[in-house]
This record gives sequence, structure tokens and C-alpha cells, in this order.
Amino acid sequence: RNAAHRLLTRAGGDLGAVRDAGSKARATQLTDAKYIDVLCEARPGEEFAECLIAGDVKGALFAARAAYIAYGAVIGLLDSRLGLLSRLREGQRRQLEPRDIERSLGVSRFWQGRYRDVAQQYPPTRVRACRQLLARADSAWRTGADRGIAEVLAANW
Repeated sequence: RNAAHRLLTRAGGDLGAVRDAGSKARATQLTDAKYIDVLCEARPGEEFAECLIAGDVKGALFAARAAYIAYGAVIGLLDSRLGLLSRLREGQRRQLEPRDIERSLGVSRFWQGRYRDVAQQYPPTRVRACRQLLARADSAWRTGADRGIAEVLAANW
């Protein structure tokens, strides 16, 4: 169970990536849990995005310095996560059961477990402010900026 959860987390909840990792494991006979990081590569910028969402500014900046960040993908990922956090927070506010949050709001149990404690930190006003920040970062990136975007996002998130 622990290895499966670690793989699913590493894959960012993407079942296609989990399937691909399983295919690689079968083909190479690398089936021990210690090979998860080799079989399922982290997506560029995902660690940065996850640290931002969790409020770990130092971790986000470390992740930004440690690996190349595909800003278009990160901005899209963060926007998607903000939508997910909004829906989860709404389900929690309405005191829905996890199965009802999954059915009516489209937040899988995996994401509920991952963001259960973080969702309350994202009221509608913060989500709006974060989306405006993402829009400014996207505009800067599209006009050719390639430095400082991660730092601005981390400082203002």
C-alpha cells in the first residue's frame, strides 16, 4: 500500500503515468519500491507547485533552483489545483461525505486525502488573488521572461 501511494503521489494522481511506470517495471524487472523514482519521473515544476500550494516558500524556491521549470505547464497545473482546492473547500464547507465530494464536485478521494488540510487555506478571495498572480506570471512568461517568475510566484502566493 505504501509503495502504491508513493507511486500515485509521484505521478501526481495521473493513472496513465502509473500505468506507464508499471509497464517499465515489468519490462525491466525493476519491481521493488526503491525504483519508483526511476520508473516514474517527476514532472518539471510539479514539486515547485506542490510546495507553493502547501505554503512552503523555501521548498518551492529550492525546487525552482534544483530543476528546470516549464512555466506554461506549472501555471496550468497551479490553476487546475486552485479549482480543485475550491471544489474541495466547498464540499468541506457543506459537510459532504468524501463519496459525495467525489460524485458531485469531481474531487477524487486521492486528491481529497492529499489536500484535505490545505483546502481551508484557500477561500475564494485567496483563489482569486492567486489566479491574478498566475495571469501576470503567464503574461510575463509569454512575453519572454525566463528569470524571476518562480521567485515572484513564491513571494506573492
